[in-house]
Amino acid sequence: MRYVTILILLGFTSAQSQSLVLSFQDPLPVRAAKIEDIQVQPDGKILVGGDISFYENQRVHNLIRLNGDGSLDESFNFNFNFNGNFLVVDLDLMSNGNIVALFRKYESARYTIYLETILMVISSTGTVLQQLNDITGGATIAVQPDDKVLLAQGNLLKRYSNTLQPENDFNAGVTFNSGLTDIEVFDGKIYVSGGFSEVNGVTRHDVARLNMNGTLDTSFDTANGTDDFIGSITLQADGKVLLGKCYINEFNGQPGYRGMLRLNSNGSVDHSFAPPSLNGGVSEIVAMPDGILYAAAFLDYQNETADRFFRMLPTGELETSFDPIKLNVFGSNTLNIAVANGLILLDNSSISGNVFGLSRFATDASFDTAFKPEVARFGTITIGDYYQDKLIVAGDFIRINGFETFGIARLNLNGTLDETFKQSIDLGSVKQIEILDEDNILVSTHKNFFKLSGTGSIKPDFNFIPFEDLYQVIKFIVLPDGKIMVADANTIRRLTANGEKDGTFDIGSGIDDISSTAFDFDMQGDKVVYGSHFKVFNAQDVKNLIRLNPNGSIDNEFDVGAGPVNNNPPGWAGISLIKVLDNNEILVGGSFTDFAGQVVPYRLVKLNANGGIDLEFNTNQENSPSPNGVYFIDAQVEQIGSRIFIRQRNSTNLYVIETNGTVVTDFVIPSQTTFINHLIVSQPPINGRVAEVNEDLFALGLFQQTGKENPSFILRMQLTEVVTGVEHKGVKIVESVFPNAFYDKFQVTLSQDINKASLTIHDLTGKELPVNASYYSEDELQIDLSFAPAGLYLLKVTTLSGQSEVIKVVKKQ
Repeated sequence: MRYVTILILLGFTSAQSQSLVLSFQDPLPVRAAKIEDIQVQPDGKILVGGDISFYENQRVHNLIRLNGDGSLDESFNFNFNFNGNFLVVDLDLMSNGNIVALFRKYESARYTIYLETILMVISSTGTVLQQLNDITGGATIAVQPDDKVLLAQGNLLKRYSNTLQPENDFNAGVTFNSGLTDIEVFDGKIYVSGGFSEVNGVTRHDVARLNMNGTLDTSFDTANGTDDFIGSITLQADGKVLLGKCYINEFNGQPGYRGMLRLNSNGSVDHSFAPPSLNGGVSEIVAMPDGILYAAAFLDYQNETADRFFRMLPTGELETSFDPIKLNVFGSNTLNIAVANGLILLDNSSISGNVFGLSRFATDASFDTAFKPEVARFGTITIGDYYQDKLIVAGDFIRINGFETFGIARLNLNGTLDETFKQSIDLGSVKQIEILDEDNILVSTHKNFFKLSGTGSIKPDFNFIPFEDLYQVIKFIVLPDGKIMVADANTIRRLTANGEKDGTFDIGSGIDDISSTAFDFDMQGDKVVYGSHFKVFNAQDVKNLIRLNPNGSIDNEFDVGAGPVNNNPPGWAGISLIKVLDNNEILVGGSFTDFAGQVVPYRLVKLNANGGIDLEFNTNQENSPSPNGVYFIDAQVEQIGSRIFIRQRNSTNLYVIETNGTVVTDFVIPSQTTFINHLIVSQPPINGRVAEVNEDLFALGLFQQTGKENPSFILRMQLTEVVTGVEHKGVKIVESVFPNAFYDKFQVTLSQDINKASLTIHDLTGKELPVNASYYSEDELQIDLSFAPAGLYLLKVTTLSGQSEVIKVVKKQ
C-alpha cells in the first residue's frame, strides 16, 4: 500500500501555502443529502431541510422547495449568509405561508452538530423576515394555530410571537428537569416528549400535556409512565397519542409492549393497540385521518430482518396489502416521512427508490420512478492509494464530478476523473483499501469485503463470506504470501488469497470472555500481535495482549507481565492501538493507567519485541506534555525514521513522538485544514517504508481555500519546493533564537548589524503578522508574539544586500 498519513506532511509544512499545485483540478464528491425534515405545503410543493449542498448541479444552502414532480422550485431562493455552517433541524408552517425554520451549527463531513442555534421566520420566496440568534441547544419547534412559535431548548419550553418576540410570562413558568425532543399542538393543548421525569415540579415521565398557558394538564396522567426515552409524539384525530423514535420496554411497570405504544386521550395505555413486534426502535409515526398508520423499524418480515417502512391498520396490525419498503441500513432511526395527496415521501430509501435517498411511493408501496430529485451534500474522501500515475480514492460518495461511481474512483494526476474505472454497486462506505497490482484492489466496507478489477468490477474469484464468529472485516493486512489477516470485534482470522477461511490458522475457541470494538493488531514478521479487552483466549488466561504463531497458537515467549490495568475507572482495561515498529518493538495504547506494574502517564507504552516494557520510554512520556485530543482509539500510526506520528481519525489532533517517548512540538496543521484523512505520496516506498519525500504529495481530507465557496477534498503539493523554500542554509544571518519554543516572547541575535536587517513573521497560511520588536540588549532583539495563537511560525531575516534566512519558531500554549 503506497499511502502515508498526514503526519509526513507535517515535517514539511513550513511553507505549505506556497507548495500547492494550482493546476490540480480538485474533484467534487457528492453523496445523498442528510434530510432532517420534509413538509408538504397545502399547494403540494415540498419543503426539504437538512444538510443539502446541491440540487443536481446547482448549489443550494440546506433549505429547498421542490415542485410536485421533484424539480427545484426556482421561485424559492434561500441563500442566507451564515457565519459558519448551519443545518436545518426542524421546519413548520405558519397560516400565511411563511416558514419557521430551526438551524443548528454543524460540520458536514463528520456530521457533528453543535449547540449554537438560530431560529428564523422565512417568507414563501426564501427571504429571511425575522431571526433569533442568541439560542443554545434548540431541538424542535411547533407553530400554534395563532402562528405563535414554540421552541424546545434543552430542558426549556419557550414561546415567541410570529415575529419572534419572547413571551416572558410563559417562558418563566414552564420547567422540565431534562431535555425535550418533540412538541405537538392539538385541540387547544401542548404535548411534549423527551427524557424528563418532572414538569413544573410534578412527576411526569417522558410525555406530558400542557394547557396553552403552560400549566400542566393533570387530566392527562401516564402514572409512572416509562423511563424509555421518547423521541416523538403523534396525535391521532381522536386524541390518542402514539409514541415514536423510541423502543418501549415497559410502561407503568408493565412489560410486553413489543417496542411500540399508544396512549388514550387521558394518558392511560390503549390496550386495544396491537402493533407488530419490533427488533429495534420505531421511527416517528404518521397518523392518517382514517386511522391508518405509517412507521418504520427494524422489522422481521418474510424471514428477513431489516429496516422497513410499513403500514398498520388502526388496531396496529400490519396491513398486508402494503408490502413493507426496505430502507437503508439503520434508515428507520432517522427516517423522515410525509404523506399527502395519496403519496408517501421518504428519505433513507436509496435501496428501494431514488439513489439520492428522497423517494416517492404510492399507497400500494410502488416506487414512483418519475420522482428522482438529486438532493445531495458534499461527500467525503477518506483513503486512497497511488499506482502507475493514477490515484485511487475512496470514501462516502455517489458521484465525483457528476460521474456515478459508488465509494471508489480513479483519478489522473491532474485531478480529472478516469472514467474507465467505475464502481456500479453501492456496497457501503469504504473503510480500507489496498492495491495489490494493476488488476486487483482489496476493499473493505466492514460489512462487505471484496476484490475489484482494474475497471472497478467485482471479481468473482474472491469469495469472502462471513463465517463462525467473524461477521465483518474491520481491519485487514495482506501478508507477503498473499494471505490476509482480518479481524472484527469478536475474533482474528486468516484468509486465503481468494478470501476463504485459512484452516491452517487455528485459534481454537479464540476470545472466551469479553469482545470489544476497541481492538487492534499488527504483524511482527510472520507472527501477529493482537489485543483488546479479553482476559481469556483459547481457554488460556492472558493479559489483554497476545502474540500468535503462524499456526494461530499463543506464543508463550511473548510476556507482558501484569499487562494493562485501569484504575480510572477501575477494572476495565483494554488495548486499542498496536504498532510494530521498524526494529520489532511494539507501541501499545488503550484504556489503562498501569502496565506491567508501572504507572503509565498517557495510556501509551512501548514494549520490546517479546513484550517487556521500555522504562526509558515511559519516563520520557512522564516528562512530556500530554497528547491533547489523541486517545489511541481508532487512531492511525506511522513511523517515519525515528519519529512516530499518531493521529485521531477525522480530526486535526495528532501526537508526534520520538521512538524514545519524547514529544516533538514543532508540528502544526495549517489553519485552512478542517481535517486530513490520508496522504498519498507519488514516490513508491522502499521496502514498505518511505525513506524521504521529494515528489508530489496528495492530501485527502477537507480544506477551505481562500476565495472558494466549496471546500477542497484533495490538495496536491510539490514537496521539493517546500523543503528548499524553508530549509535554505546558504547564508548564516541568525546566530541564535532563544528560547525556542517560547510562550510569548523570544530573543533574536544576528551575525551582523541589527540595524542593517529587516524581520518579518508569517504563519503557515502565508499571512504576515505584525512584528513587535524591541532591543533586549545591544545586539539582541526581543519579538513579542503574545497576541498570536500557539503554533509554528516562520521568522525571515533579510539583509540590505537582499540575502535572507528563514527560521522556524514555535509558540507554546
